[in-house]
Amino acid sequence: MKLRDLSRTSTVLDLWQRSIAAEFGSRGHVATAARLGATISTLLDQPGLAPALLVDFGHQIGADGLDLDFALRALQLLAVEARRRSGVELGTRIAAVAVANGWSTGVVNRARLVHSTITPRPIFMQLLRQRFDTGGEMVLCPAARAVLVVAEIDSSMTDALELSRVQMGVVQHLRSVFGSGQPIAAGTNGTVIVLVEREQFVAGDVLRIAKHFASSSLDASPVRVWIEPLPLSRIHLDAHIEGLIGELM
Repeated sequence: MKLRDLSRTSTVLDLWQRSIAAEFGSRGHVATAARLGATISTLLDQPGLAPALLVDFGHQIGADGLDLDFALRALQLLAVEARRRSGVELGTRIAAVAVANGWSTGVVNRARLVHSTITPRPIFMQLLRQRFDTGGEMVLCPAARAVLVVAEIDSSMTDALELSRVQMGVVQHLRSVFGSGQPIAAGTNGTVIVLVEREQFVAGDVLRIAKHFASSSLDASPVRVWIEPLPLSRIHLDAHIEGLIGELM
């Protein structure tokens, strides 16, 4: 049996992501670890960029609404795996300070991420609630003006890391279709939802999305897509969304 080269970037990244999944278990934490893949790969391949990349590392964690303890523990776990990679020093106070600084900025600037690939769930919920809290009697209710496009990954998938990778593929395709800043939230259960205006072409978009997933490499992990109406009353909103994507955080 051929042993893996533990100094390879892809191996270090894989071992780190699996250690996150094993220790934290939450799909929210695992999803963040998956999103950090490109940053960590660059960090391992170009250690001279470490200061800026460690700030980016912390920023992503803060922007995702995860706490500082997780950010520092994730760095610690990465330092353990990166010892096998020469030229990368992550188990230092300087590295921890850079991550903490990035995390603080990510928390402060979370609202600015609405138009990026993924909208943090607290911000997504804030945007939804605002639709119910504004407008007078002459304004159409939110359910008449907007809908949710839901992409549900096969719930039988038990490997949290693989689920997260599939979910990121789903998010990327949805963003390519809804590219005008529509909020996209990634659920802890693997489901992805998009808040879109109720317009005539939405049904056609959803049909094309469903056909894409049916014919793509994701078909090993079936993705079901549909249009979900918003509840008529704000009082049912949180429970409705939680039923779709899991814990709201």
